[in-house]
Amino acid sequence: AFAGTIFAILLQRKELILQREELQLSREELKLTREEMKGQKEQLAMQVQVAEITKFENTLFRLLGNYESFIQQIKCTRGHLISEPKEFFSYHAIKIYADEMKSVGFPEEFFKYVKLFQLFNIALEWIEENAPETFKNKYMTIAFANLSYFEKQIFKYFLESQFSPDFKNNLRKLISQ
Repeated sequence: AFAGTIFAILLQRKELILQREELQLSREELKLTREEMKGQKEQLAMQVQVAEITKFENTLFRLLGNYESFIQQIKCTRGHLISEPKEFFSYHAIKIYADEMKSVGFPEEFFKYVKLFQLFNIALEWIEENAPETFKNKYMTIAFANLSYFEKQIFKYFLESQFSPDFKNNLRKLISQ
């Protein structure tokens, strides 16, 4: 009976040693799982940030696309003393308006295209309000890079007109680029 008790104690001791080893392995596995979950959390945060930037950029480029579509609709008709009046479209019309603005003042007919500048202002406000701080200058540069010299000249004229201070501030930024 005494030998049976000693044998049982030795078996329990061996069982306790095995349980301790198993517990140690479980702790190590738990530590590895925690580290893995931390890595997954960081990856998820990066994916969310990329998704937000993508959403922002899609909206910005859609706004700039609307602006570009509106540019394509601009037209002006100018006649010559010798020939029939001729229609000019898009950037050619903007160049004519900008040239006339320099020499004789701003053509009244162009005021129907004020929406053009309002569309661009919406894109600038979108950048100001929604762009991640570290990328604002990059997005402003992208927006301004789409403008021709003549568009900038026309925007400069509008700075001297009756538009809101916010609109004028955005135009000042534009002209200084």
